[in-house]
Amino acid sequence: MQTISVMPAQGGWRVVSDTIDNDLMFRRGRSAERAAVRLAEAAAQTGELVRLQVQLADGSMARRFICPSKASLGDDLEWSGLTASA
Repeated sequence: MQTISVMPAQGGWRVVSDTIDNDLMFRRGRSAERAAVRLAEAAAQTGELVRLQVQLADGSMARRFICPSKASLGDDLEWSGLTASA
C-alpha cells in the first residue's frame, strides 16, 4: 500500500509520498490536500491501494482515507475515488 501524507512544514505545507523522491511544497493546506488527492486517485487508477493521511497545523491527524485500486473493486463496481477510514 502506498502512503501519501499532507503535513505542516516551515512556511507552508508539504506532500510526502512513498513514490516521489522530493516533497511537494505548498503555501496553503488546501492546495497541498488537493495535490495529494490527485496523486492518490492517479495511483489508484493504475492499480495501487493508497492511504492518504492529512495532518493539522499542530501535527495531529485530521483525517485518513483509503483510496482503493480500481482493480480491487472488480468488474461490477464503479470506482469513485477516496473513501473515509478511521
